[in-house]
Amino acid sequence: MTRAELEHIIRAAAAISGDDEIVVIGSQSVLAPGVRRPAARAARGMSGSATRRLGFDELYEQIRALPDGQTGMILEPGELTVPPRPHSRHQRALKGLLYALRGRDVDGGGTGWWILAEVEVRLGDRLLVPDLLGYRVERVPALPDDNPLQLVPDWTCEILSPGSARADRLQKLRIYAQHGVAWTWLVDPEARTVECFEAVDQLPRQAAVASDGDSISLPPFDLPIAVDAIWGARSGPVER
Repeated sequence: MTRAELEHIIRAAAAISGDDEIVVIGSQSVLAPGVRRPAARAARGMSGSATRRLGFDELYEQIRALPDGQTGMILEPGELTVPPRPHSRHQRALKGLLYALRGRDVDGGGTGWWILAEVEVRLGDRLLVPDLLGYRVERVPALPDDNPLQLVPDWTCEILSPGSARADRLQKLRIYAQHGVAWTWLVDPEARTVECFEAVDQLPRQAAVASDGDSISLPPFDLPIAVDAIWGARSGPVER
């Protein structure tokens, strides 16, 4: 079976079941992006067979071997997740957020924060790639060159898309809070909202919600943000 044929079968199964992720047990060399890959290895002996999960370092080697353009994450110990590539609406929201936060980004001439896009960060035995993350300069005067980063961010941001929304809400939000990320934003380009969550007793608690028409300072940034400017110019017919 070719990769294309396998991708077609997997995506058809996902569409029928309504699931964002399908677990496929078998050869991982042809698995498609967006599939959660069970990273288990069988060790056979005289008494039968046993299965163990791969450790972080082994999984990270698999991530490094992914084709260019694919991103790997470890959302649950022993499992490799390869999310689908984001659509254009996601990318425009990312650009809009970076522009809106430029007054706080040291690299952009602002003050107070290091703000990075789509970098790997290790949280315990998990590996995540937030769309945006931030460190307070007062806590981290100089960014380390580690890859993945080992420092817990002060803020993370995930931009929701059809292929990632379930994992963003049900897994990543919990992981960030459990590992000490004080603030997390969930940005929804379809609903045109920004949800702000604070970690309280290692659980995410919604602290604020902003939507189109709002110009509001959302924690942890004391910086007014015009929400409707995040999404970029609306597309429409070209005037002739």
